Amino acid sequence: MTKLSLQVVNCPDCNSHETKVVNTYYTAHGEIVRQRTCKECSFKFATIASMEETLSPELFKVKV
Repeated sequence: MTKLSLQVVNCPDCNSHETKVVNTYYTAHGEIVRQRTCKECSFKFATIASMEETLSPELFKVKV
């Protein structure tokens, strides 16, 4: 089973925790890239998440 945890993402410019995801996409390596904007200072930045555990193909299907 994959362990998921939610973390607050602070703005790297002003350190505010009020950020908004404006775009999400997946890389060829299975990483999840989220483009974010800070609600306080309007700074734009991206975060990258990756799966730490490989899922069985029978259990994990992606709808394209």
